[in-house]
Amino acid sequence: MYIDLQSLAKSFQEQLIFQDLHLQMKKGEIIAVVGPSGTGKSTLLRCLAGLENVDGGSIKIDEDEMTHLQASERPVTMMFQQPLLFGHMTVWENIVYGLKLLKKSKQKIEEIGQQYLKLIQMEDARNKYPDELSGGQQQRVALARALVTNPKLLLLDEPFSSLDNELRHTMREWVKNILKKEEMTAIFVTHDMEEAMLLGDRVAVFMDQTLLQVGEPKDIYERPANAKVAKFFCDGFVYENNSFVFSNRLKIINQNETVFRKWEAVVKNTWMKHGQTFYQLSISECDADIHIIESSPLRVGDVITIGLREEKDLYVFHGGEKE
Repeated sequence: MYIDLQSLAKSFQEQLIFQDLHLQMKKGEIIAVVGPSGTGKSTLLRCLAGLENVDGGSIKIDEDEMTHLQASERPVTMMFQQPLLFGHMTVWENIVYGLKLLKKSKQKIEEIGQQYLKLIQMEDARNKYPDELSGGQQQRVALARALVTNPKLLLLDEPFSSLDNELRHTMREWVKNILKKEEMTAIFVTHDMEEAMLLGDRVAVFMDQTLLQVGEPKDIYERPANAKVAKFFCDGFVYENNSFVFSNRLKIINQNETVFRKWEAVVKNTWMKHGQTFYQLSISECDADIHIIESSPLRVGDVITIGLREEKDLYVFHGGEKE
């Protein structure tokens, strides 16, 4: 494996952040790490970058031991939520900054810098300063600065969280294309499930101080390893006896319609996306909120009945194992 993390553990004082964390990656693979806020996802990235020390375990990159190396000694670059560009430097100076630290020749700096300036499609902005750029342009410059030294591992800590929705959608497609074109190995932290499924070749679900499941996005969505993964990552909810129901298999029904199981729900919110109407429903019996697509008009506050037509649409969990 190109990236090999074995038995990683980290604590702050007496607070456990993560333990027994294992992850392996192939060269050129992108893994999206998702999980609730405050679980330690960003701390994991900082440990991989060498900005924090781990308390135990091993970090290997391309078979080389990295665990006790300083950040400056690791072939790792980290991109943060904010671009953090040098305000007194132009776009060009920001991009080639790392090459100068590596003491590359002027000819090589010009050659590589021009390559990445073209890659982010900002040749016309070469001599502009960060405060003259839009948020998306600043993130593109930050990405070029991160890639220009050809790190063996790129770490991205929610780099699009400060962008508006339209720009965020554009940027993440653009970033994935560049990472694939450059065959860059990357770990991407996000709170956005859609973003994780779009960007990640695999998704890692970070909960309970470790990675509960790692797999292709579709596999995790359709075959969650346990009730916690199902409840967090999948479009559904867990109800009695830890059974898991996909919300897209629930239908609004008439009170007298025959179904395998039905619930009373209250409409909490409604919105439009991709030309479809989505509703957020609250099911008090299960203490759960779900999202469904429904063509019939509903209003916030409406009380409706939703039903599951067949028992085979359930995933049932017992003791953390799925039947």
